[in-house]
Amino acid sequence: MSEPGSTPLYRDGRHYDAFNRHMVADIPFYVEEARRAAGPVLELACGTGRLAIPIAQSGVEIVGLDQSPSMLAHLRTKAKEAGVEIPLVEADCRAFDLGRKFALIFIGFNSMQHLHDLASLAALFANVRRHLAPGGKFVFDVFNPSIAILTRDAERSREREYEDPDAGGRITMDQTLVYDDATQVSHVRWFFSRNSPNGDERDFRIEDLRLRCFFPQELDLLVRSQGFEIEAKCGNFERKPFASGDQKQVVVCRSKWESVSEGCEWSEICANSTGLREAGFFVGRHRGMVRERGKRGPHFLTYADFYQEDGICFGCCSTCPRNPTLPFSVKEE
Repeated sequence: MSEPGSTPLYRDGRHYDAFNRHMVADIPFYVEEARRAAGPVLELACGTGRLAIPIAQSGVEIVGLDQSPSMLAHLRTKAKEAGVEIPLVEADCRAFDLGRKFALIFIGFNSMQHLHDLASLAALFANVRRHLAPGGKFVFDVFNPSIAILTRDAERSREREYEDPDAGGRITMDQTLVYDDATQVSHVRWFFSRNSPNGDERDFRIEDLRLRCFFPQELDLLVRSQGFEIEAKCGNFERKPFASGDQKQVVVCRSKWESVSEGCEWSEICANSTGLREAGFFVGRHRGMVRERGKRGPHFLTYADFYQEDGICFGCCSTCPRNPTLPFSVKEE
């Protein structure tokens, strides 16, 4: 097992880049999304800059955020070698405040699968909403779960090989996977062995990784429940429309409130909702602001803080009648 206090190899920037060197299919996609955004970009879980550096090289202003200091340190070295400047923030994607807005926020390379529970996911989406500029997009990708893979026997199998950045020779990485269907979390164990001129070391590191699985309809519901609408969902980074059997779920979405216009009724705001509580709200003069009919002053909510569908609260502030701390009430039918 990994020594206590040691950095896992998958968080060591040199090893991370070495065993992910073949991962390049997503780079053109995210560079294109960043250029389309026509504004500053924020990458969450930016890692070693595998995506952030090509985006910066394309002339786009980008900020990188990650909670791993070792990954960020390696990114700084790589960015300097590449001749680009990328402001970096060491923070958790569930709890950050950068004090600015971005035209595009994205979290790539299955990184959202490191969030295992609804509270963590809701915190992520809330932070994204707060940091998106009007018209901004949120883009992410995750695996499309394969039932065949999740239900197979937990036998050890070869995952990949790569050149050892430390001692020379080659490192092999084997894997076992056990799927917990109650939590929808895959428990992955990696076994690192070294073949070098100085001799072989079998299983010199054993490390555990947990990845949440998102089934397609569940993922769509999650996105919509957090106040976003899906603009596009692709099955690969060539923008193929998502379909059964695709390995990836690549999602482009934006805040639902971006389509709100002055004076429209609450039922129009959530036209796709079922069983909607008609709360008697309408959109005021200020874009993206909602107020209760006939009320003024403090009865305003920003689109970034308010979302209600089927009487369930999803934002950090809403008019759900179950929340007694709010300064207004919902008109029940």
